[in-house]
Formats: sequence, structure tokens, C-alpha cells
Amino acid sequence: MSKATTKLNGIFDRIEKAIGETIQPANIRITARFARDLIVKRTRLGYGVNNEFAAKSKLKPLSPRYKTFRKTFQFLDRSSTTPNKSNLTLTGQMLASVDIVGEERRAVSTKIILAPKGNRWDTSDTNADIAKYNAERGRTFMNVSELEYKQILRFYRKSFADLFRKRSLLK
Repeated sequence: MSKATTKLNGIFDRIEKAIGETIQPANIRITARFARDLIVKRTRLGYGVNNEFAAKSKLKPLSPRYKTFRKTFQFLDRSSTTPNKSNLTLTGQMLASVDIVGEERRAVSTKIILAPKGNRWDTSDTNADIAKYNAERGRTFMNVSELEYKQILRFYRKSFADLFRKRSLLK
């Protein structure tokens, strides 16, 4: 075997090891949490996404009756909403609960599932129940928009390049 072949094999060994690191569940979870933060921020700003990879759109406005209720509701999360703002924040529990709820490991990748989780202190419904209720009424927020997808991809690529730099594959 020539010296050039040995060097080339060493390069492919490094690449294989670096790529293996990028698809480790821990690295995928970091990217999933970045996606979660984008979804929660967009929703708090009053936007949802009706279909996966579609454009974001304003959440349906609140009914006058519900606005009146929110004005007198003592537990309204005033740090992230107002009585008239449609941003899926009454108490703040549902959006605060969005996190990784499932993980499916595959041969060459890991699939992460994000969703609202946990119980609520103000009702017997779960946060997932409240999210489903809102989606059924046209306030879908757990989809990723096309712009968010591009942001997530950039985040992952940057992280991926950082791992390659650590392995001395990029200069």
C-alpha cells in the first residue's frame, strides 16, 4: 500500500468519525431544542404555521367574549401576553411545557418529537390537550415554517462545521 493511500484512508476515518458524532442523539437534541425555541418565540409573537414548511401566518384573533374573560382572569401571564393578544398564552403553561417528548433511534439517524407535555394547574386537561384544542380551532403552532426550517438547517450546519473543525477536517 502506498503512503498516499494510507493518508487517504486516514482522512476518510476522520470524516466517518466526525459524521458519526454529528448524528449522535445528544447533538440532535441540541438542534431539536433550537427548533423548540423558534416555535415558542414565533407563537408568543402571535404567529402559527398551518402546514409543515408553509409560511407563518397570524393566529386567529380572539373572540370578544374571550378577550373580556382574559381582562378579568387573575392568572393571565402578563409577562408574555395581553388580554387582547392572540398568542396561545393565557397562563403560559402550554408554551413553557413544549419539549422533547419522544426519540426514535434509527440505524443512521435519530428522530426527535417535540410537543407540549405535562399537566396543568388550572384545569384537568393536559398541555397537549390544550394544543390539540387550539389546532382544531385553527390556531396550529407546532409545525415548522419554511423559514424556520432554513434557520434550523443553518444551525445544524454550523454545529456540524464546528465538529469538523474540532476534528481538524476544516481549517
